[in-house]
Amino acid sequence: MGMPGHRFSYPFFEPPGGFPRPYLPIRLTNPQNGKVFTWDCMIDTGADTCLFSRSLAEALGHNLTGKGVKHSLSCGVEGSPLLTWKHTFILELLHPRQPHQVVWRGRRQKIECVHHDHFPPLLGVQDFLQYFKVTLDYHKGVTTLEW
Repeated sequence: MGMPGHRFSYPFFEPPGGFPRPYLPIRLTNPQNGKVFTWDCMIDTGADTCLFSRSLAEALGHNLTGKGVKHSLSCGVEGSPLLTWKHTFILELLHPRQPHQVVWRGRRQKIECVHHDHFPPLLGVQDFLQYFKVTLDYHKGVTTLEW
């Protein structure tokens, strides 16, 4: 985990013709094979856990629905059941202006992954956000994390 007294601010990402959203640069590692992938993941304060897409899991060498992979039904905000498979990742938060510098490292943990790519990777409360004081300033378009 990060050392106390850290504070970093990240600009919102604004897709063409879209609404600005709070994304963070995250380096993901599959601890079983050492594969590393960096991606911008969206903060979702309403999500209990992180949720990753099929292509993200597969980019790190996970066999999404492989033999022995635990699966479960989760419930999204719309109330419909969502089938997920749990895969092991290590999440690291990268510096906002120095993209190769890790400023926080999480523990090895199982993250839920879905069978499609219809949304960005989501950073939920139990797997990520609980470790930080998160300030979302929509007026300025900035996310600030403190720990």
